[in-house]
Amino acid sequence: MAEAKFRELVKDECSAQDFDGILDDGYWEFKDGNGSVCLTWPDLAEATTLGHGIAARIKGDGIDGQTHQFDAVPWFKQASDDEISDLAAKGWGGDYEADAVAEFVADTVPGVQFIIDKGEGFEVHVDGPQAMAWLADHKTSLYEELAEV
Repeated sequence: MAEAKFRELVKDECSAQDFDGILDDGYWEFKDGNGSVCLTWPDLAEATTLGHGIAARIKGDGIDGQTHQFDAVPWFKQASDDEISDLAAKGWGGDYEADAVAEFVADTVPGVQFIIDKGEGFEVHVDGPQAMAWLADHKTSLYEELAEV
């Protein structure tokens, strides 16, 4: 249903090939005389639960407080145990350790890059239970260390 509504909104704005790219990227912005409209998707609740992802959310500090949800797994895959431990110690968000998660994925997640580029500041939070579930599957010894705390 959301895709059909989106197709109706943008049918005159882009080609079918562009539209497919927009759906793959999960982000689209257009500007008209009344300002700018940004559409982002998908809701990662199902993807992260079923696909063993780790939901994270970046929120801009500006007046409009834009948010974008993204999968933090790419950061976790390359992060050291110390980096992950530091993130967990900060409650999985709201500090520089969490900002690093968004900065790492920004090149491949346009919605995250958009919020960072606005230059108004941002805050990132990672879903702690999903992070721990991922660690249990992929970094068992670190999971056990963190679970003891």
